[in-house]
Amino acid sequence: MTAQIDPEARLAELNARFRGYARHLAEEQLRHWSPKGISDLDDEAFVEQVTDELFALITREDVIVMPPDERRMLDLFGFGRVQEVLTEVNVDTVTFGVHGYVWGHEVAEALGWDAANFAEWARDQWKWDLVTQREEDVQTGTVGWECIRHHPMRVDVWQGEGRSDDHYVDGRMSGPITRYWCDLYLIHTDRIMSMMLNSPWGKEFMDSVIPLMSHAMRASGLEERAKDVPTYRTHVNSLGEVETEVAGSLADMFARDREGISEEEARRRAFRGPVTPSSEEP
Repeated sequence: MTAQIDPEARLAELNARFRGYARHLAEEQLRHWSPKGISDLDDEAFVEQVTDELFALITREDVIVMPPDERRMLDLFGFGRVQEVLTEVNVDTVTFGVHGYVWGHEVAEALGWDAANFAEWARDQWKWDLVTQREEDVQTGTVGWECIRHHPMRVDVWQGEGRSDDHYVDGRMSGPITRYWCDLYLIHTDRIMSMMLNSPWGKEFMDSVIPLMSHAMRASGLEERAKDVPTYRTHVNSLGEVETEVAGSLADMFARDREGISEEEARRRAFRGPVTPSSEEP
């Protein structure tokens, strides 16, 4: 006789397991940030807060916490590498997806992005996620989460130089340096391109990746569909007047971006990382 499985008991068991995974990841962050400084929370309160946020994300989306030695390392197009801490999983086939979540501050550190500037960018992105999600919800008549790709942990940790204690005078910290009390963000890996473009390496990254994007436009068929979309340029005539003229199609512009560059070479350029004067191609 097959034993009956109590659905509520099974759900409770799964939730306990998932919360345990979330707590493990929160404790990793505690070990990293406690020596530097955590604002307004003792160690246990910090762990509970981060665990709550992680647990909500894990149970809302099909993601799991991978053991540290099994986590995927993501190549930031040659500008650095970062660890994926949450990985998408297909619960039916028990296979891993191509996306997941990374700690935003780890991406920022790999890219040399000032911590306070990055935190401000992440906060703005989270707000835009909420606006986009609300617009989607109004259309569907539901409350969803699919547009939320930047998740704050709602804790402030010291992300400036040294330890936070080093910056107090007479028991107080004041001035612009207080900007370095920043929240922690988990960011979906489908936002890596956006992070790259907004980082200090944004222009260099864009210059490197444009030829590969052009090849992708052709392969996807989008370039063909852009043949009838005109582009324009302006110039000043002899009378000092600004004139506008057609400068070809959008498809022509895409094609120019890869002119003389093979797909293999475009891929190499996209992942080459920083280009110094001595390494830049003529």
